Order: sequence, then C-alpha cells, then structure tokens
Amino acid sequence: MKTKLALGAAVVLLAATPAMADLFVAPVNFSWPNNQSNGAAPLHSFNFNLPGVVSVKSITLDISHSWGNDLRLIVTGPAGETFNLMDGEVSVGGSGNFDLGFLPADITLGNAGPYTFVDIGGGSPSWANGHALPGIYDANAWHPGPMAAGAWVLDIWDTVGGDGGSIGVMTIDYNPIPAPGVVALLGVAGLASRRRRR
Repeated sequence: MKTKLALGAAVVLLAATPAMADLFVAPVNFSWPNNQSNGAAPLHSFNFNLPGVVSVKSITLDISHSWGNDLRLIVTGPAGETFNLMDGEVSVGGSGNFDLGFLPADITLGNAGPYTFVDIGGGSPSWANGHALPGIYDANAWHPGPMAAGAWVLDIWDTVGGDGGSIGVMTIDYNPIPAPGVVALLGVAGLASRRRRR
C-alpha cells in the first residue's frame, strides 16, 4: 500500500510539471565574400539533428550583413516542416535596406548580432529602417509542430552580390517530446491509481 501511494505521489508531481524546454546550440560559422551570391540553390546548407520536438519556441542566428534585404534564411525539419525566418524583407520606410550586426561596415563573425525569430503571427516582420538592432523578430512562416526526430537543415541564400555576410551561432529553443520512460511511468501510475480505488 505504501509503495502504491508513493508511486501515485511521484506521478502527480510529474504530471504537474510542465514540459521542459531544451536548447540546441551549434556554430554554423559560415562567411561569404562581397562578390558571392546565389540563385535557386542555397549558398550554404548547415545540417544538424534534433530529437522529437513538440514545438519550436524560437530560432536565434548571429547575423552580420550590410544589406539585409538580400538574405533568405529557411530552417527545414525532417518531414519538410519549414521555418521561414527571412525572405527578402522590406524595411519600415521603404528603402529595402537595413544593416544587420553591430558594425555593418565591417562584415565579420566578430560583430554578428543575435537575431531571434519567433512565431508572432502578426504579419510583416519588425525590421527597422537602416541599422536593425539585435532583438526578437517575426518569422515569415512558422511550423506549429510536432516534429519527429531526425535530420534538419538551415539553408542560407544571399540573392544579390556586392556585399558579403556571415552567420555565427544558431540556437533553437524547443520543447522536446517526453522520453518513453516518462510516458510509461505516467501510464503505470494511472493503473496503480485505478487499483487503489477498488
């Protein structure tokens, strides 16, 4: 009887605990020169793996580029789920030009600023005219989840030559699918609870 009560108490504690978020952090560390641009194929593809994901809260990239309107950044999940982070944004004010990074005149990994993309769901991104300070920005498109464990990819396009850029560290804040052991423990606890009531 004491064992069953202890198990029941443990399960109540587990059930009351919200799903723990996890962070994936990886150095993309890709730079390209001023005269390099690309067309249909990405300029660079960064491949990585994630476990099963309930949902993605945010994706942060360290970016440095002197003409942000040229960039196209898309993260794709194992079954084709897409997170369209940037895609030829138009800055507030209509110039179409906004610098990304702390020192836009010097495009290096050392001055890349962290830009965090989230599912705001409000339409156009919140880019400022001129120099875009690091912060939280609305993604163009955001997959709600869930997503199976497997291979992911970050694709990088620079659609116009004449100015280089760099992508430093990528961070994905996500809610993982609970491990099978936790799910099994919850199921066993439910059975123990039913037996106790009889």
